[in-house]
Order: sequence, then C-alpha cells, then structure tokens
Amino acid sequence: MSQPNPGLVWDTRTAHQRSASLRTAVELNVFGALSNGHKTSAAIAQHCGVPERGIRILCDYLTIAGLIAKNGAEYSHTPTSAVFLAPDSPASMAPTVPFLLNSKILRASDLLTETIRRGQTALEEPLA
Repeated sequence: MSQPNPGLVWDTRTAHQRSASLRTAVELNVFGALSNGHKTSAAIAQHCGVPERGIRILCDYLTIAGLIAKNGAEYSHTPTSAVFLAPDSPASMAPTVPFLLNSKILRASDLLTETIRRGQTALEEPLA
C-alpha cells in the first residue's frame, strides 16, 4: 500500500492555474521572447507588448512550475520549454495550447459536476 500523498491532491487542485499560465504565456509569446534572447522581465514585456509587472509575475510562476528557468533577474528556456514550447522548435506543442484550452472546453470542465448529475452535457451547445 502506498503512503498518503497530499502533493497529488494539491497539484490536481491547482492544475487550472498551471494551464492558465501556460495559455497566457503562449498567447503573449513569452517563449518566443526567450528564444529571441529577451531575458529580463522588462525585455520580455516589451517584446510581448504588455506591462512589466504582469510579465514578471507570470515568469516567476512559470519558473516555479518548472516551465522556464531564472538566474538572478534573467529568465531562460528549460530543456523542456526549448523543445516543446519555443515557437521555432519543430516539436513545439505551443500551437495546440489555445485550441485545447479554449473557453468552450474550459466551460465543459467547469460544468462537469452538473454533467455527471444530468447524465448528459450541461453545456448549452455541445462541443462538436
């Protein structure tokens, strides 16, 4: 028998925050900024056309999540983000993020309890 794992519950409970930060970073082109040599929050923010404070908070969260690295005040790709999130990588999964995390799919997740109770989708309009 395995030991109780509160980390599993915590990681599952906060998964929506990880997904939202990934979607935001892809939509703002944070990973592209890193690929283009923009390393500081100010440079990344300027590249993305957004205020620095928000980018710094987002990049710090992505660092904690393990999706980018930080050394002092400079951010960089991790091996994973360089391969799977940099827009110039042939293996980039970034183009799938806006599709898989679109508002309709997220709404279906928000309504999962009601869907289970009904025995059918609680969406006003089906996904298909």
